[in-house]
Amino acid sequence: MVPKPGADRRASALGKPLISEKAERFTESVIRDMTRQAHLYGAINLAQGFPDFSAPAAIKRAAQQAIAADINQYAITWGARSLRQAIAAKMKKWQGLEIDPSRRSRSAAARPKP
Repeated sequence: MVPKPGADRRASALGKPLISEKAERFTESVIRDMTRQAHLYGAINLAQGFPDFSAPAAIKRAAQQAIAADINQYAITWGARSLRQAIAAKMKKWQGLEIDPSRRSRSAAARPKP
């Protein structure tokens, strides 16, 4: 656990702090807190995925290829351009809807407006 701001920082052998002042201001992740709350109340934890099955081989290969290609960052909030373009293409093909991928976003929990 990261110490709270103003907490005594441990010093290295050279006398320099091991934790920067900026790092001291970091807070615990919301996901970790939600996991703790789920355990506390016996709730189903939707904050983290803990599948009870193995990932398909194709998914594992894709992940390995992405790691090898240094694709190792979260996508931007509104989704990677290639994903938005693929969604727009499918919406046009399946629903006949023209979707501008630069204006629409996707979300894991999105629902259409009524």
